[in-house]
Amino acid sequence: MTKSIQQLEKDLADLEKQISEFALTFSQKYQQYLDILSHLARGEIILVSYQVCTEIYPQRFLELTTNQRQQLQEQIRNYANSIENRLNNALDFSNNEPSKTIQDSEYLANFKKPQELLMWSNNVEHKIHQVFIHYSNLLNQYFMELEIFPENIPPKILENQADSPSLNGYNSLVHLIIASDESLLENKEPKISNIIVVNLKLAQLEFNNPTIEREHRQIRSYYEQLKNIAQIYKKTEQELTIAKSQAAWRALWYDKFNPPVN
Repeated sequence: MTKSIQQLEKDLADLEKQISEFALTFSQKYQQYLDILSHLARGEIILVSYQVCTEIYPQRFLELTTNQRQQLQEQIRNYANSIENRLNNALDFSNNEPSKTIQDSEYLANFKKPQELLMWSNNVEHKIHQVFIHYSNLLNQYFMELEIFPENIPPKILENQADSPSLNGYNSLVHLIIASDESLLENKEPKISNIIVVNLKLAQLEFNNPTIEREHRQIRSYYEQLKNIAQIYKKTEQELTIAKSQAAWRALWYDKFNPPVN
């Protein structure tokens, strides 16, 4: 049985109310996840830096002066505190209104269409991954500047190593094999370098921590629920558009031989 325009409008209004309430719950679940993740990421930056300096390239660390070692440790603490802060505040943005924050309950209540909330979730996930990439690059650049790494690594190679498998026994270190461009240009046997660099991986942190993995799994479950709501919302919108167009047609149509369908 075809629903009336009034019923379809009510269905949409009910869905929009449901989405507004869903947005608040969804953001609270994200914040719980980020509270745990930010703490883990802070610890991981300290741990991977320790591993680089004492297990991977210990001799190069020992070649630093005491003052340089102190400065290195201070910088690592700065990076650790910074990533914790960045992840803790990963929800402080909106899709279209930079002047507002996503933690503003009034702003959250403005989410009425499921696609807006899906886009917001995708943006949050993207931002989290970008934070991990950013701090991996910061650490690698810093270790190159201090000559902890045996040689400089081209930026493009560092940027494209996100999908490299982790070094056995280490969550956030990857093994790179680099061929020298100079050797190739001179038609010589390429010089092969084996270098271990930092690659902070969200998946590895989650794999090794059941609590954070469970929190993220719940978020993915919320996301799937929202996709189902989005399908219902789209179908209801389409039905309402059809119902309104039919009503508009009947309001104007006149043909004494073929009266409009009621």
